[in-house]
Amino acid sequence: MKIILIGDAKTGKTSYIQQLVYKKFREYYEPTYGCLIYVLDDNLEIWDFSGSHQKSILEKEYLKTDAIMFFHDVTQKETFSKVLEYFWKISKETGYSVPIAIIGNKIDLLDKKYEVVGPVSPKIKYFSISLKEKINWDVPLQWVRSQLNI
Repeated sequence: MKIILIGDAKTGKTSYIQQLVYKKFREYYEPTYGCLIYVLDDNLEIWDFSGSHQKSILEKEYLKTDAIMFFHDVTQKETFSKVLEYFWKISKETGYSVPIAIIGNKIDLLDKKYEVVGPVSPKIKYFSISLKEKINWDVPLQWVRSQLNI
C-alpha cells in the first residue's frame, strides 16, 4: 500500500514521518529534496515529496497511490489555498476513489480553536493536529489505515 504526502514546504510532512518512524520532533527545519520513501512495519509505503517540486512529481504519482495526506500550516492561509489547488486537481482525476486526509498542522500556535467544516465525501476527512505538542498527530494515519482496511 502506498500513501503520498502533499503540501507546501514547512507544513509538517517530514515532521510527520519523523514522529511515525523515529518517535521524535525536530525543532529545526530541514528541507526534503525530491522524494523520500519510508516503509512501515506493515509494508505501508509513505512517500514524502519535497514541497518545492511537487507539481512535476505528483502528476506521475497520485494516480498510483492508495491514499493521500494533504498538509497545510494553520498559521499560513496560503498553504491551505495550495492544498485546495492540489486537492481539486487530484480529485478531478481520481474521482475521490482513494481516502484523502486533509491535515492542518501547528494548531498549538493558534490563540483560538481551529475547525474546518466537515468532509464533502466519506473518503475525505479533515484533521487538526500539532506535531510539536503531539496533539492528535497519529489520528490521520489511523483513519487512513481504517479506510484501507490495514
